[in-house]
Amino acid sequence: MNNEKIISRIQYVVFIAILSVLCYSFVASENQAYTWDSRFYWVVWNEYTGLLHDSFSQWLASIKYSVYSADYNPLPVIALIPFNYLPIGNREAYILGVYILYFLPFAYIAMRLFATAAGVDNKYQPYIFVFLASFIPFVTPTLRGYPDIIGMIPLSLCCLILFKVNILKYQGARFVLLAIAMGVLLWLPFAFRRWYAYSVVSLFVTLPFLNTFLFGEAARFSKERIFKYFIFFTLSGLVVIFLVCVFQFELAERILTTNYSDIYSAYKATEQATFFITLNYAGLYLLPLIVLGGLYIVFGTSFRLKVLCAFALANFIITYIIFTRTQTPGMQHGMPFCFWLAILVLSALKLFFDRLNKGLAITLTIAFSLLTVAVFISTYSKPFGKPELVSRYLPGKEYPLRLENFDHYHELIAFMSARVEPDDKVAVFASSGSLNNDLFSAISPASFVSHIANVSQVDLRDKLATEAFSSRYAIVTDPAQTHLGIHGQQVIYLPNNLILEGKGIGAAYKRVSQPFILSGGVQAYVYEKIRPYTIDEYRSMIDEFSRSYPSWKAEYENNLTESYLSAAVEKGDTWGQFSMYREGRIYAHPGATTPTIVRMFVGEYDTLRITSVNKNCGKTDGVKVIIKDATHRVEKHIATAESVVF
Repeated sequence: MNNEKIISRIQYVVFIAILSVLCYSFVASENQAYTWDSRFYWVVWNEYTGLLHDSFSQWLASIKYSVYSADYNPLPVIALIPFNYLPIGNREAYILGVYILYFLPFAYIAMRLFATAAGVDNKYQPYIFVFLASFIPFVTPTLRGYPDIIGMIPLSLCCLILFKVNILKYQGARFVLLAIAMGVLLWLPFAFRRWYAYSVVSLFVTLPFLNTFLFGEAARFSKERIFKYFIFFTLSGLVVIFLVCVFQFELAERILTTNYSDIYSAYKATEQATFFITLNYAGLYLLPLIVLGGLYIVFGTSFRLKVLCAFALANFIITYIIFTRTQTPGMQHGMPFCFWLAILVLSALKLFFDRLNKGLAITLTIAFSLLTVAVFISTYSKPFGKPELVSRYLPGKEYPLRLENFDHYHELIAFMSARVEPDDKVAVFASSGSLNNDLFSAISPASFVSHIANVSQVDLRDKLATEAFSSRYAIVTDPAQTHLGIHGQQVIYLPNNLILEGKGIGAAYKRVSQPFILSGGVQAYVYEKIRPYTIDEYRSMIDEFSRSYPSWKAEYENNLTESYLSAAVEKGDTWGQFSMYREGRIYAHPGATTPTIVRMFVGEYDTLRITSVNKNCGKTDGVKVIIKDATHRVEKHIATAESVVF
């Protein structure tokens, strides 16, 4: 091994060590108050670590079922399970796992792709690697707990393989095996995270052109070549379809029958804002270099790098067009876009070396490197925060998560813990970084988490969660807290304000706490529901929702949801129960020695079916059900597993 290789490897080790330490120190300085997607896969990682420890067969079965049907399956965190046994903080181990096991391999593959295209000497490759391994659009989602970068590994590997391998030279079994391998690689991003489907579609369009321009020579578009590419990518496409049908059929079926553009409309900004949000994940300060990278297609000297730049630009445009028809990209969705932009930025630096004298090119590259380091530090370190004058051109601030007045959050939880009884639920009508349902759950002790009710966050995606309105306690804020704007989060905004002002359904609550001052000066109050809603109060709220969503009136009025939320319930002793466990179905149970009594408005029902669902208690003699009003009384005995229509 020569000295150059030794130095290169030492550089890789040093860079990886420094970046890993920075990741660790960033996470170690945070409050453990993560929410939504930042928390979700961390929790899944811990759950599947525990499940693997308890039962391998259940662990495997759970993964299989989740991949087959769930929108968010555990595949992205399965390989990270060994990191759960590191003798460091749990969150720190999780983030380090994502960074070391997923991010760094992707950065290396991406570096090899660019180095192969640009003909970069081995001694300079570690610097390209460290640029990609510290590129803010990749680092930020990783630090925030998104494991989505795992999908970038097979995505970038597809590009590298077809950049180096001439499909046309493969024959027979080798041709088929390569096509199958390509199909598997193109399926994997979607298997990990469903939103990668947009990038996969784009690659199916662009990869044939990448390979034919690199290796087609004079007869790029001959009939024979076109036919062979058609066979290759058709076979790869069939592999993707086969794998989806075998392993993810239920998910795929739901995707094909769901209007995501509709249910994610709250996540969609204007076209102009969407474009600048997407670019700003990398930082608008890079825009001149991105443009120069695009110009490399015309003015560059390396033909292979020209092809790569055109390929990157085409993928950015195609993916952007089809993705933004559904929603504005979030930080994790920005990774494929910024991968293509990173190639253009690096190509711009290559253009300096192609067109300028060496001294000036080196000077500009050093200046850019210093600027990149300064931007990196200012993005993640608060003492070196960005000056407001230039902040709009730099990536968004992502300081370590430190909630102001953090002790007040624990005071709020202690207050609630002292009040709740075993069957009580607490609904948090807030959805911002200062307070939301998931944050409240994250910082609560395990013994209290079961009391936290399911509360809808986004109107068209979640609609109305019945449990939130049947909860004994409600936590509301002044001002109302939303993270997408009130028009897409009326399920938070409207109940919050009605309860706070004591209007409509809010008249059924009384305030039982002083304000708790949370992060950002937000005031949180605890209210107790002291009676059921009246029909008029309930319908008044539905009328307000119906102004924006007319179909909700028919969906939520004159049905069992309305009856349930306006019901006065006296649960029987010990086993007494009355709860809506599924839309249109109520679960009820008598007490051990006293009945469960319900006074409810039944609207215009033609029939009411009551079914005994307990098929396992052989000693039971069934239940007696009595339905009566001012003038009529009906009494029936329902035996075990029997269904009776009234």
